[in-house]
Order: sequence, then C-alpha cells, then structure tokens
Amino acid sequence: MNTRLTSFLLRVGVALSLLYAAIASFLSPAVWASFFPQWMTNIIPGTILLTIFSICEIILALWLLSNKKACLAGFVSALVMLGIIFTNLHSLDLVFRDIPILFAGLAIITLEKK
Repeated sequence: MNTRLTSFLLRVGVALSLLYAAIASFLSPAVWASFFPQWMTNIIPGTILLTIFSICEIILALWLLSNKKACLAGFVSALVMLGIIFTNLHSLDLVFRDIPILFAGLAIITLEKK
C-alpha cells in the first residue's frame, strides 16, 4: 500500500474543499455568512467573520498541500469540519457533505502519525 500517495490524495481532497468554500464565500458572502451561528455574529459581524474564516480556510488548504506537519494539519481540518457540522446541525441537509471531509482529516492523521 502506498501511504504517501493515499495521504497526498486525501490532503488534496480536503484542501480543494476548503479552497472552494473560501472562494465561494468571497463571491457570495451573504449566502455563506448565514452558516455562522447567531451568537458568533452578535460578537463579530458576519461579513468580517466570514472574511477571517475564509482566509483561515485558504491557509489551512495551503498547509495541507505543503505536507508540512501533515498530521497536525489533518487534525486542524477535522476540528474545523466538526465545528461546522455541530454549529449547523439544523442544516444537516447541507453540511452532511462535511462529514466525509471530517473523516478524511482523521485519515490524514492516522497516515501521518509518527
């Protein structure tokens, strides 16, 4: 089994998901800002929060692609997906797609753990 190739494919898959969401959020911010829970947007305006989160998604995607400390990057991506899922359980029809991405992040951890 080629674990390097498997890790690469998982990292690219998760990174592309993060990049898509980040780019789409810049193109249609009103749609994407609605995914933040109200308690968060009460603290920080949704558009500002979305910009910060999208930049973080791009950084995480680039980190995954760099293969530097991939185990930690997989862990962070799994945490991000877990946060998205749990803060949007009311929209599970949409965020159910984040569940496989969560497990891909966990798979990266198991492949990269030293």
